Amino acid sequence: RGVRPSAGVRWRHPPSRCRPDHPPARGGLVKAACPEPRDASSAPVPSVSASLTPLPGKLPLESIQVVLEELRKNGNLEWLDKNKTSFLIMWRRPEEWGKLIYQWVSKNGLTNSVFTLYELVSGDDTADEEFHGLDEAMLLRALQALQQEHKAEIITLDDGRGVKFF
Repeated sequence: RGVRPSAGVRWRHPPSRCRPDHPPARGGLVKAACPEPRDASSAPVPSVSASLTPLPGKLPLESIQVVLEELRKNGNLEWLDKNKTSFLIMWRRPEEWGKLIYQWVSKNGLTNSVFTLYELVSGDDTADEEFHGLDEAMLLRALQALQQEHKAEIITLDDGRGVKFF
């Protein structure tokens, strides 16, 4: 069912839901085709075309690249090679994950505390938090963002890496 203008009303341009190459809408579809929100995933550009097959018609490679570039501008995508043939897609930017982690640390009075990376994303204390189960690569990016803000320091422990929050 489509919405039709009543007699005498004319569209200046098609509604955004009708535009075949509307980047924000397609960006959501690309993200939806990827794994769980806590995971960052990588894929070659041609495989994205297959992920978008439920869409009417085929999306040309140029349109896919426009969508991916929009995701990159928003911080949800990082190209893995100079030729822009493989990318890492992120449901949340590292800064957003860092903010969630630091809110939990502050809310629980855990500044000046040290955690192993495992405790932070797999421990019982964080089981109800959105960042619980976050993959290690994204966790490190989030902690690096906090480190740049002088809210945390990534440290080396006897049994691996850890983080101290300030």
